[in-house]
Amino acid sequence: MDTKTNSSNAGISWGTASLIFGITALILSFIPCVGFLAVILDTPAIIFAVIGITKAKAENAPTGLLKTALVVSLVASVVIMINIILVFGLYGLLVFWD
Repeated sequence: MDTKTNSSNAGISWGTASLIFGITALILSFIPCVGFLAVILDTPAIIFAVIGITKAKAENAPTGLLKTALVVSLVASVVIMINIILVFGLYGLLVFWD
């Protein structure tokens, strides 16, 4: 008896794009002055991951790659926020002591 399972690839391209953008944003977010530019890549990464998860769940496709991309993008967002807080906080201290 030959049984085939219909495995859908819905959301895979969204997940791949999101993972690439998320990893790039995560790497850039650790660089102090360039970290602000990571927001440009991180915002679409989160949006692509959410779109991909929505499409994959609609067609009962696997969502592992998409969830990984979303987590990487959210971690990059946290690092970006910490970077922004530290840079502006240090700038505020420098201005205050001047």
